[in-house]
Amino acid sequence: MVHLKKTISAFVFICFCLKAFPQDSRGKNEIGLQVGGSFYTGDLAPSIGGTLKTARPAIGIYYNRYLGNYFSIRANLMAGGLFGDDSLNANPEYMRRRKFRFHSPLAEASLLAQFDIFGTNGSIPTNKISPYVFAGVGAAFINVHRDWSRIDSSMIHVGGSTLAGLIKDSSAQMPNVLPVVPVGAGIKYHAWPRVALTFEANYRIAFTDYIDGFSYAANPGKNDGYYSLTIGAVYNFGGGSGSGGGFGGGRKSRRGSIGCPTKVY
Repeated sequence: MVHLKKTISAFVFICFCLKAFPQDSRGKNEIGLQVGGSFYTGDLAPSIGGTLKTARPAIGIYYNRYLGNYFSIRANLMAGGLFGDDSLNANPEYMRRRKFRFHSPLAEASLLAQFDIFGTNGSIPTNKISPYVFAGVGAAFINVHRDWSRIDSSMIHVGGSTLAGLIKDSSAQMPNVLPVVPVGAGIKYHAWPRVALTFEANYRIAFTDYIDGFSYAANPGKNDGYYSLTIGAVYNFGGGSGSGGGFGGGRKSRRGSIGCPTKVY
């Protein structure tokens, strides 16, 4: 009899624990905060990946809504900056002589479709890690300030291609709003039942060669772009799905007043 009472007491205790920390307490909604850097890639960058030397601080906030085990829809806002400087490049030599430079503030709004690779939306995996990829559409708001005042005078002689390019570029209208296509990947670490830590890389495909203010004087055959590297935290809220935190259904149970199953169908 004593053992039976102990067993019942232990079972009640476990039920209360499951009630306090259930999988299905996780909702379909998330809000996240990100901090990191934004990086320019284009005519003033030494390689296709740009350089960490031109990093500018960036901060973002987003809302994510689960649509199922794998997919979610996400609305992003980000603020940062973009910067490029020829003089930071050790090679090639013509860039050191050219010494083009630009900077711009950056604001961005985007809508993303996110795919959880392991299908762990609404649940916490055993290893607490959820990798994901995403893509979408957005708009970037910039205000380009370009500078060619430090250029080596030998590069702007009459008849030279650099001078001819600068003449064309100086008459071009700089864009203030850019359509962009964000594509990227991230990792979510579920540190607590409702809070996860994130690391994310997000590249933006742009459709202009004037993010840096230069085209014909640099490389008119290639568009510019930018990317961000961020760390962050995301908070899950909004109530559970009622089926173990996921979206796959499964056997449902009727619960008593203390949250313990009384009958299983």
